[in-house]
Amino acid sequence: MRALGPFYRERVGVSFATMAGSSLESCTCMYASCKECHELWRQYSLATVTHIQLADRLRFAALQNDLDLIETLTVETEGAEKTRTELRESIRQHEKSHKNGMFQAASQSQG
Repeated sequence: MRALGPFYRERVGVSFATMAGSSLESCTCMYASCKECHELWRQYSLATVTHIQLADRLRFAALQNDLDLIETLTVETEGAEKTRTELRESIRQHEKSHKNGMFQAASQSQG
């Protein structure tokens, strides 16, 4: 996986994984063969970029006092934020399933 450039780190402030409240390292290293992990992170990355782009367009529209565009972009930005939040929660839940699976496998091997 390619590292984020300084522009994205500067714009976003933290890594996508930190924003998701989980460790990207645990997902890409421990679950590298998990296609669902890969797909969730791919979707989350796209949702994050979309959300940031819409938020930037909204800020620009506000600077231009374009009330019609502000109204439209506000709805779109809120929708993108909701999608991003839902994907973040999906990642958390999916990673929990990996951790629960590892715990159950360890318990079965001991018992």
